[in-house]
Amino acid sequence: MTNPDAIQRLRSARGHVDAVIRMIEDDRYCVDVPQQIGAAQAALDRARQAVK
Repeated sequence: MTNPDAIQRLRSARGHVDAVIRMIEDDRYCVDVPQQIGAAQAALDRARQAVK
């Protein structure tokens, strides 16, 4: 059974995590990094709710 909402939210979380990795690799540690981490966590929380 496929849940398109959960899949989209997981892809969103993956995008945020990829952005954090790039920021840290580029030594861009700034206020954007914690914001991106929070966005990834929120996307994962919404994905978890979508599969319940």
